[in-house]
Amino acid sequence: MRFKLLILLAVGILAGGNAFTQNTAVTIGTKIPGHTLTRLINFPRPSVGLTDFKGKILILDFWNRGCTSCIDSWPKLMKLQEKFKDNIQILLINDLDDEATIRALIKRWSKTFEMQMTLPTVYQDKVVNAMFPHQSVPHLVWIDQVGTVKYISMAQFLNHETIENMILGKEMDIRQKNDVQVPVKWSRPLFINGNGGPEEDVLSRTVIRNNILNQMGVFMAGKVKDANASYAVISNTTVVDMFRMLYGKGVDRIGNQLRVPYSQVILKAADTTKLVNKVNDAVRPENFYTIQFTAEKVFSTEKLKDILKSDLQRYFELKVSREKVKKTCLVVSRSEFPVTAYKEGTQVLNTNDGMLKLNAVTLQELLNALIGRIGYYSGLSYPIVNESGFTDKLGNIEIDTNIQDWKKLSYALSKHGFIFSLQEREIEALVISDDQ
Repeated sequence: MRFKLLILLAVGILAGGNAFTQNTAVTIGTKIPGHTLTRLINFPRPSVGLTDFKGKILILDFWNRGCTSCIDSWPKLMKLQEKFKDNIQILLINDLDDEATIRALIKRWSKTFEMQMTLPTVYQDKVVNAMFPHQSVPHLVWIDQVGTVKYISMAQFLNHETIENMILGKEMDIRQKNDVQVPVKWSRPLFINGNGGPEEDVLSRTVIRNNILNQMGVFMAGKVKDANASYAVISNTTVVDMFRMLYGKGVDRIGNQLRVPYSQVILKAADTTKLVNKVNDAVRPENFYTIQFTAEKVFSTEKLKDILKSDLQRYFELKVSREKVKKTCLVVSRSEFPVTAYKEGTQVLNTNDGMLKLNAVTLQELLNALIGRIGYYSGLSYPIVNESGFTDKLGNIEIDTNIQDWKKLSYALSKHGFIFSLQEREIEALVISDDQ
């Protein structure tokens, strides 16, 4: 009876030495189990325990012979092992190939590249594979000096800098490699409603959808506050107006939106009714769209606008270009009266259908405001070309007139030094056509 009891105790001690069960994956923040490795190549002993490396950083690099990038990384890994030999141990873990296949591969590789592959390799160890389940290789597991799993990552994060930081105990922003297989429908949008994984892992994406109800139209682009990310969005507007914004020149000094004027847009698409906001004075809500681009990196505003241009043209099958064309224009020139120049006072610019009031603004800024206002409400049939040569500020002008009637506006402005006239000019137009 005593003999049987001793046997049972011995079995219990041996079982306790390796507490890992194959149904339990080891996760970040937990201790590495005390599993003993026996299927070893290039190691000085026939066996070694995972916990025997305490005091050093242990890097488990999962690979197989079908992974060319894994094999190509051997020289880099050997250099890292040699440089940090007192602080780290890199263990290659082959999860598929048998000993003979691996030894033949190492021999062939060493002969081809004229260097000896010295890194220790573990082969066909089902326990280690079960500890760190994965769908792809390379698959790296970082274990610190006290046996805690710190990171699970792709191979590109392993370099001199990250090893030095880990030796010093510094926390690092290493993206976790999560190889747990999730349901995915490749024909549907990825990373939405859990299709293929969480939305937070998306690095870049463009979304185009129909009108967002109860939201005003916006155009914003730039860096996300307090993040290494950027975005661009145009909401609740037509395709034509989106291109007017994207090919425009931003804003002027006083805040006028310098979109491409309607009078300088030429539509050559076969069906223009799908591109505009009204057809026969009836609003087309189905023609209003929202586009958003997001990226986990910083792009310039101009780059963001280029991305939206490209995505819009691709989705709507359009071609947009700037072209020189001859058109009848409203040419602004000097009248016989002196210019009412700025003398004093604060900046004022007020336009409505029956009045024009301004002070401390330039003629071009006034024209920008007129183009924006008149173009929005009714469309201005003529492009405006400023040939006055006057660049200083205007001052204290107040006119009661219908600014949508260019002849009445010209008459009223003539007393302040400027007139409008219809003349043919070559201008730059925004041409929107079908992409054939």
